[in-house]
This record gives sequence, structure tokens and C-alpha cells, in this order.
Amino acid sequence: MLIDSHIHVGQFGQLYFSPKYIGRIMAECSVDTFLVSSTTTCTDNYDEAMKEIKELVTLYGNKILPCLWLTENGLSEDIQNLIRSFEIKWKCLKIHPALRPWEWNPEGSAIKKIFSMAGANHNIPILIHTGEDESCHALKYENIISENPDIPVILAHGRPFESARYMISKYINVYVDTAFMDTGDIIKLVGDGLSGKILWGTDLCIPIVYDSRINLQKYYRRILKKLKSKIGNSEFLDITLNNAIKLFDLREI
Repeated sequence: MLIDSHIHVGQFGQLYFSPKYIGRIMAECSVDTFLVSSTTTCTDNYDEAMKEIKELVTLYGNKILPCLWLTENGLSEDIQNLIRSFEIKWKCLKIHPALRPWEWNPEGSAIKKIFSMAGANHNIPILIHTGEDESCHALKYENIISENPDIPVILAHGRPFESARYMISKYINVYVDTAFMDTGDIIKLVGDGLSGKILWGTDLCIPIVYDSRINLQKYYRRILKKLKSKIGNSEFLDITLNNAIKLFDLREI
């Protein structure tokens, strides 16, 4: 089995990735289960974003692990009521500080509310986009992460690498996903004995946004095959299957 913990549906710039398109790509890449959030949320069109996730669940059942991407607007009572009306069983919450750095002050009320929401939903994970920029640096939320040891946090992309490496080494509740990570960096983490803190993720279909010539299926198989060839089978299974089963409480698999 293969679980991808970082997939997107919806509007991204000028491109639109429909639920059926995402389902087809995942099937062609032999992905059994995938954590998916809607990039349509970036436009604050929560009604459309919820419809996309709901359609995925209707079409593909428990292959879908719904991830709720939130902007600060999404924390309002009206939007929260809208989200609840769709009755989606969320497996993860997501924020993207790089897109809206003014919203996610590490000491502000918005980020505290996200952690409170995660706790109220049986300590589901929070997926945080990380990058080289100060707005989304892997160390940015160290204080609130350390104050909430029961809330799992996934540092998407694991950037900057050494900072992400420090975070997953120090905190039992912190993980990285491999979306856009260099295979060499993943191997370093495995060499540190941290294969239990890594989730396979690819950010599909976002790679095609940056290079329209990419064949997504070939791209997917290539990076997966490369990782498998560089690490042991036990570590590979942890990254691509076991860690996600544990983190997202997938008892049915």
C-alpha cells in the first residue's frame, strides 16, 4: 500500500485540478490513500472548497483523508458553520504562512485557535507549510508546538532543512513530509534514525504549475523509485505507509 500525505485539489492560479482529475492521477500513480486539501481555500471560497472535498469523499470513500486548509477568514463563525454543514470528517488542519504571513503571528490568537481546534478534534495533526522565508520558517512556531505536545505538527517540505531536522529530533509531536524535499535530505533524516518522523508527500498536482512539461505520473514514479532504492525496506514502509496510519488513526487499513 501507498499513502500520500500531501495532495491538492481545486484552483491554483490559472489552473484547476478537479476531484475526478485528482482521483485519476492518484490511481495512475498507484496511490491507495491520500491526504488532500483544497487550494480553492486561498481565494476564501470555502463553499466551493468544501464541495470539492465532499465530492472526493463521495467518489473515492476512505481513500480520501480530508485536510481542512484554513485562512484567518475561515476561523469566523459564519465560515465555521458552513464547514460543519458539510459533515466532513477531517483528518488534518492546514495553514500556509507564506501565502498570508500577516495572518499567522506565532503569538497571535489565530494560530492559538488552530491548535485549539486540533485539540477539540481528538488531537488531529496540523500541517504547516514551511520554507526558507522568515514568514514560514520551520522554527517559527516552536513555542506553541512545545506548549502543545499532544498536537501532532507536520512541517510540510521540511524547510529550511537543518531547522526542520532540529524540530523533528527535539519534539516527539513534530514530523515532516517529503513534498519537494531533496531525496538526499530524506536520506540524511533516515540516517539519523528519524524514519518514524517522515511522511511521504508529493504536493501533486502543484509540480505541473512550475513546469507544464512534466508528466505527473512519470514524475511520481521516478521520485518514489529513487527513494526506495536509497533506503531500507523497513524505513521505506514507515515513510510511505506506517507513519501515516499511526498519525491519521487509520484503523480501517
